[in-house]
Formats: sequence, C-alpha cells, structure tokens
Amino acid sequence: MRYEDIPNQRRLDDAIDDTIGYDDAPVERGNKFEEYTIREPVGTEYYDGEIWHPNAVGNKLKGRYIDCLEHMGRYDKKMYVIDGDRMDGLYDKVFGCSRLDQLMDDVEPSSVIEIEYKGMKEGKNGKYHDYKIDLLWKPDDRPEL
Repeated sequence: MRYEDIPNQRRLDDAIDDTIGYDDAPVERGNKFEEYTIREPVGTEYYDGEIWHPNAVGNKLKGRYIDCLEHMGRYDKKMYVIDGDRMDGLYDKVFGCSRLDQLMDDVEPSSVIEIEYKGMKEGKNGKYHDYKIDLLWKPDDRPEL
C-alpha cells in the first residue's frame, strides 16, 4: 500500500503518535532520589513534561507523586503527575487505567513511589493493563533537612 492510499485520519494518527514521544530517543535519567529533594508545585492546569509509555513488562517509573488531574485526554482519564528522575527537570505524566487508578487511590501526594508495568493480564471482564506500586517514602517519613 502506498502512503497516498492511506486514509487521511490514519496519517493524522501517525503524526500525533510522532509528536508524543513513541519513537523519541530515551530520556536521560539519573539517581535523583538517593537524597530527599523537594520541588515546588506549579499550577494544576499545566505541568511541563511528557507522557510515560511503558513499552515492556518490567518498565519502571520512580518519583514523587505530585498530583492527579481529572478528565484528561480523549478518553476522559485521570493523569498522574510524577516528579521523576529525569535529568531535564520535566515531569513524567501517566494516564490512569482501572488497575492503576485503584492502586493510586491509596497513595498520598508527596509520596515517593515506583510504578512497575506488569503487562497485560486476563481478568473476568477481559484483558487489562496490570501495574505494581511500591511506596518508597510516605510524606510523614521525610527526613529533616
């Protein structure tokens, strides 16, 4: 099939995918959370950063849970803002799904967490994306500076 034969909507979808980082170079990450660090929150309407797309079982995202934004994207999902270990200082953002939303309900803002993608699982209502969350620091466990 020639590119000219692809419907315009499909070409638009490809262009959108290209802009949200599916094929971008890997993000340089450091070891930011060996020491306790605080970053001032910004307005809830906008966080500068990129969407985290786990692309393999075992992919992990580690950082401070900053905020949960409601009604985001075309599917009206929750979006979790994580101050991760990105060396460029941007936030990581994670779109919620039923399993991730369920796990994040128990996490307090300002906690340091590690989200691990566990792959697709079979449930009683069909397949779903599974995650595991490790709570590394609760807000009350912060060391005194």
